Amino acid sequence: MNQNPANSKLTFPSEADYDNRVARARTAMREDGIDVLALSSFDNHRFFAGLDGIATVRPVWFVLPQNGAAAFVSPRIEAPEIRAQCSVPVAIEWVEWEEPAKPPTSFSAALADHIGKSAPGARTIGVDFDATSARNLELIRDALGIERIRDVTSMLREVRRLKDAATIDVVRRCADIAAKQFKASCEAVAPGLPEWEVALASRTAGMRRAAEWWNGN
Repeated sequence: MNQNPANSKLTFPSEADYDNRVARARTAMREDGIDVLALSSFDNHRFFAGLDGIATVRPVWFVLPQNGAAAFVSPRIEAPEIRAQCSVPVAIEWVEWEEPAKPPTSFSAALADHIGKSAPGARTIGVDFDATSARNLELIRDALGIERIRDVTSMLREVRRLKDAATIDVVRRCADIAAKQFKASCEAVAPGLPEWEVALASRTAGMRRAAEWWNGN
């Protein structure tokens, strides 16, 4: 890249970008006969809603019906961060303890509850198998019915293959950072120099360049 970070504005996806991505997903759903998506991949969360940095210990689900609004099904402990980061609402929270109000105490029960309300006629539910553990997939099948669950990993890859301007900008900046790291590694290499010192030079150069893109922050 020939851009100077000091004179270049970072490009972030807009709400219109997210709306267009969701629209492409719905087109693919219609073509593949999927009534509702239930996605646990944080790559998909980031792509469709701009959600990032949530701990992966407890599954968070992005639910997208053919008709109706997208929403998250989330453990209560993560719900405030989701609401702070993006405009997609948290429709239902689940907890890992008993409460008088009796909220769902597992993600599978919460997911089944929400899909039952948001897409009551759904016959086919698309799940991103590539990001769902075998145990969680088993729990989903038990809660929603094994015959309803379909793998949409390939479908989503096609949806995400089309890059909008914001995504292209991120790719270009990442390539620029990688180039700085490669140059720093080449300059650091010398006979007898430990490999960790070369790795440190590369890492430092990458952090420095990334900080420049973020105006030093």
